Amino acid sequence: MREGQAPATDQSAAQELDALLTGIYGAMNCNLFNSELPGIQVQFTSGARYAGVTQVCNGEVTGILINADTIRGDSTEARADYLAGILLHEMIHVYCIINGLPHYEGGKHTPEFIEAAADHGLFYDDFMNTNFLMADRAEILK
Repeated sequence: MREGQAPATDQSAAQELDALLTGIYGAMNCNLFNSELPGIQVQFTSGARYAGVTQVCNGEVTGILINADTIRGDSTEARADYLAGILLHEMIHVYCIINGLPHYEGGKHTPEFIEAAADHGLFYDDFMNTNFLMADRAEILK
């Protein structure tokens, strides 16, 4: 095994978690976006600067990375809610990109992003310009 490479069992577990995340993305895409978003892979990462990142190459969305280090909460349910909120936030970026809407400029989310977020159940918190609150997480995750 090369230095820095995870043991096979860790890689297998990571692949299973990534497949689960991608499945959750698919379900949320169906429930909230009428399957309008592209079928992309969603993966856990660590050590990233942000909680989530939408990957784009040549104007095409290629994936979403979720920083596992940022998942927090006092219970499994709270951590699942937080994860769903990060994923939905990134899905709004995907929505804006595929619809040609500006979504992030000058270190802030655009009014178009905020409107799209509200239309899909994610509401803006004025204090930080980066915090969004899900309207009804139970509805989104059903």
